[in-house]
Amino acid sequence: MSAAELCTINVLTKCSACTTSGGSCFRFPDASSCSIASNSVPCINTTDTCGTKPAMCATLGQGSSFTLTYDSSFAPQSGVGQIFAISNFPLPATVTDFSLVSNVLPSKKIKVDAALFTGATSLSSLTFVNVDYAALSLTDLPATVTKVTYDTCGITDVSKVVLGPGVTSVSLKGNSLPSATPPDWLQFGKVTSLDLTGCNLVSNSNSGQLLWTFPPKLTSLDLSGNSGMTVIPSGVFSLSLTTLKLPTTINTNLQAISSDNFKVLSSIKNLLIPSATSCADPSATIKSLGTQTVCVKEVGSTSGSSNTGLIVGVAVGAVVLIAAIAVFFYCRRKKAAAGGNYYRQSRDRSGSVPRHRS
Repeated sequence: MSAAELCTINVLTKCSACTTSGGSCFRFPDASSCSIASNSVPCINTTDTCGTKPAMCATLGQGSSFTLTYDSSFAPQSGVGQIFAISNFPLPATVTDFSLVSNVLPSKKIKVDAALFTGATSLSSLTFVNVDYAALSLTDLPATVTKVTYDTCGITDVSKVVLGPGVTSVSLKGNSLPSATPPDWLQFGKVTSLDLTGCNLVSNSNSGQLLWTFPPKLTSLDLSGNSGMTVIPSGVFSLSLTTLKLPTTINTNLQAISSDNFKVLSSIKNLLIPSATSCADPSATIKSLGTQTVCVKEVGSTSGSSNTGLIVGVAVGAVVLIAAIAVFFYCRRKKAAAGGNYYRQSRDRSGSVPRHRS
């Protein structure tokens, strides 16, 4: 959004005419818009790069939470009205939790520039709900931020999500991520909690699996609400999870897991998974995971025994081969020694070799 466009919409910004709350104000493109939104708050004129515009001075508390809600009404109860951008507006230093929420669907386009975070030295939680992510134009987040929420923000590619260096908790609820191709989690390296509720995740049509790997340090993963998933994704078994929530469409009757994978699920303290009532695989048995059940096929021990037998067989064969080689060389040396004795016994007592007479 260009500087000229910012002059034609309702903006949360700083106004020279406002002396409280660091000059914070809501600036409007015309007097009519300000009059509708201001309610009982007086409109004043302010002059900046947009020229002279009507504005309403904002009264900001010095609390730790800052929530701005976009409403479909021009004059909601808060008396703020519709805000389309946050520009040249630094958050107060006391703010630890910032929320920008839209009550209007589809996601609203609200522009946010980098100035928002310049003074937020204590900001730890950042929440955007029903806001068009692409329109936000975020490039980086403060290092103090540890929790980020981008719910229903129109995100389709997780590799494009902006995370700060300190983020460990991410929520992407309601974003459509139906790609069967594993996403690039490069910037999610420090993330320990990931919420993918209702993200249209789907199983591969051939394997029946969600062919995804996940950020390696995850301890909490929420996959609930993804009705396109029918099989427990294999990627979860390589994680050290304490919380795992799976969609109700997972068919545990048809999926028999290995004994090793059963141990992984058994170690998860907070597990939400549909229970198996019968096993389609006749060689599988139902086992309990607390109040839930799954089908387990004992394949780990058989595989282990086969591998052990193979190793022992190879070792015995090697020993036999070495022994045969040793016997061969022993016999050869003994035969050579016997030939030398015969040659020595053919000499006469004087030590010379007898000559044949003609």
